[in-house]
Amino acid sequence: MVIFSLTPLLVLFCSSVCSQNNHVLEAFMDDDIFEALSLTPQNTLGTLSIYFDFFVESGTEYSRESSQETPAVDLSPFMEYEKNYTLIMADPDALSRSNPVFRSYLHWIVSDLSFQNSDLRNGDVPYVGPGPPKGTGLHRYIFLLFEQTCFVDLGGFSNENRKSFNVGEFASGNNMKLIAGNYFLAQNK
Repeated sequence: MVIFSLTPLLVLFCSSVCSQNNHVLEAFMDDDIFEALSLTPQNTLGTLSIYFDFFVESGTEYSRESSQETPAVDLSPFMEYEKNYTLIMADPDALSRSNPVFRSYLHWIVSDLSFQNSDLRNGDVPYVGPGPPKGTGLHRYIFLLFEQTCFVDLGGFSNENRKSFNVGEFASGNNMKLIAGNYFLAQNK
């Protein structure tokens, strides 16, 4: 009898998690994020919880001023013991969505994250908040969590070299699997 009383809770939990995963996946598909970042579309995609002074809702516009500080990111629902992960934030709309000549602008990379090391404060490429040029419209600021299979080779990317970062090439070159994401929009009117 006790097992049957837990079943509705399990179904409710699964429905909540599945709909949340479908929400971010649908948002990524609707806003052409896989294509913009040269990533293979996924069948499932977890929702990363991103927190500035607010929780990021996928595809929602926020002021660029509200996202200048390094955010908190809840990685725990996706992490498995003995595995490493890489977190990336990129803007595929640099210079603008209609003219992405610097696709993608790299805002942040933190690699080798694990249960033992989940400190996001110091990234391999430190966090830089959104700074879209004035009048270039909405930019997509995309957070991606990848599961690593080996050591991540940054390939010369550094704090000084952030333009034209190819997320898909970087992920495939490091044999990483996309497991979660989220994004928001910002502009400089």
